[in-house]
Amino acid sequence: MDDREMKHLLTSGMLENTMGEREIKHILTTAMLDNIMVHEELINLSATGMVDNIIDEGELRYFSATDNIMDEGEIKHFLSTGMVDNIVGEGELKQLLANGIVENIMDD
Repeated sequence: MDDREMKHLLTSGMLENTMGEREIKHILTTAMLDNIMVHEELINLSATGMVDNIIDEGELRYFSATDNIMDEGEIKHFLSTGMVDNIVGEGELKQLLANGIVENIMDD
């Protein structure tokens, strides 16, 4: 499929029905993602929880850092500590990531 078709599948949530997790991981981890999505769409996937079902915490750190949601030090610290649940709930964290405001409420 071409970039436009892949972009549609990703943003509509249908990708999980057409490809296995391993194939999705391959797309996400090979920088092909930049060719088919803009940063806002990746942030939206994070907010809806779709990304959480596809990539592990280390990969989420990478994508969050490269998408300027938080700087690399902040995202690594935030996700590597066991204190996330003590700060915000999962839904709230997803919303903060989607809005790009996590960087405004924490530092290294």
